[in-house]
This record gives sequence, C-alpha cells and structure tokens, in this order.
Amino acid sequence: SSGINAEYGELMETMRTLEECRSRERQLLEFRVALAKVIGMDLEGCPLPDYEILSRLEKLVEAHQSHLQASQALEAGLRHMATGFRNSYDDTMSVLGPLNKNSAEAVTQ
Repeated sequence: SSGINAEYGELMETMRTLEECRSRERQLLEFRVALAKVIGMDLEGCPLPDYEILSRLEKLVEAHQSHLQASQALEAGLRHMATGFRNSYDDTMSVLGPLNKNSAEAVTQ
C-alpha cells in the first residue's frame, strides 16, 4: 500500500510538471505570435518561425543602429556648421559694425 502511495505521489508530481511545461509552451507560442505580429510577419506556412523572427529582428536592430549613427553624425555636423556660421557672422559684424556706424552718421549729417 505504501508502495502504491509513493507511486501515486510520483505520478501526480509528474502530471503537475507536465502541466507546467504545457503552460510554458503555450506562453512561448503566444509570445512568438505577438512578436511576429509586432515586426510584421505572418507565421502561417513559415517552416522555421524562430529563425525567421530572429533574422528579421537582427535586420531591424542593424537598421536602427545605422539610423542612429547617421542621425548623430548629422546632428554633430549641424552643430559644427551653426558654430561656424555664428563665428563668421560675429567676425563680419565686428568688421562691418564700425563701417555701418560711420555710414549712418554720414547719412544723418
């Protein structure tokens, strides 16, 4: 009788573990479907969905990194250009400022 109880306990534990595995598998499948939907994939008839999802994600990450690098380079270039324009404007105004002041005085006289 105690042998049967021990066997029954092991069977119940195995069934509980099996149910947990099924639940985890269901969650993973739902995650796969949701992820595929987010990245615009249709998994119907896809022979290797995990490979396809990872491949698409790698391409998206690479494209994002490339875009980020280009954006940062553009912003740095624009900052440099703005500084150059500002410095040139200030230099020009320091030269033309006295000339403009003299021209204005000549006109008013």
